[in-house]
Amino acid sequence: MNEKYRGIPYITIGIIIINVVYFIVLNVKGAVGSTAAMVNYGASVPPLDIQGEYYRLFTSAFMHFDVMHIVNNMVMLYFVGVYIEEALGRWKYLLCYLLCAVGGNLVSNFYYMWRRELVVAAGASGAVFGLAGALAYIIIRNKGHYRDLTIQRMIIFLALCVYSGVANNGVNNAAHVGGLITGFLAAALLYRRKKDV
Repeated sequence: MNEKYRGIPYITIGIIIINVVYFIVLNVKGAVGSTAAMVNYGASVPPLDIQGEYYRLFTSAFMHFDVMHIVNNMVMLYFVGVYIEEALGRWKYLLCYLLCAVGGNLVSNFYYMWRRELVVAAGASGAVFGLAGALAYIIIRNKGHYRDLTIQRMIIFLALCVYSGVANNGVNNAAHVGGLITGFLAAALLYRRKKDV
């Protein structure tokens, strides 16, 4: 059945609220726009993330450097999240989101350590790309469409996201790729096809 999403995406809304509240807190504390301060509050810094400060793999996914950064990520999160939340169910969806955040940050860590570059990273985009990867799997699993989405639309969406990352400076494309792969694999493990989609 080809129809639009129905229901209230509580987890998606909750994740957005957490991101916005944390952004406001960081802004009040003067951390937004300051790389050093963002590190103090949980931004991702290889190799710290995998040398004992594992919390950064999670906290960095709820931090943003400026207003446009968080607005873009939250719009994308809502667009993709509502479909994944319905498809997986609330708690599997939350697990998928957190796995994508960690997967994106791990790939980013290893990539920049391999390049011997010191990078301070923050943002939900790795997790959001992960959700896009999960949605791509779900669409493929449902013979090329899920609700009002088709594989063609998803390919265009992913292509635009990838292009945006490549075309703009300061974008952590390694986290995007890591999240995308993690999301696709996570959906393969967590998703069970329903007959009425």
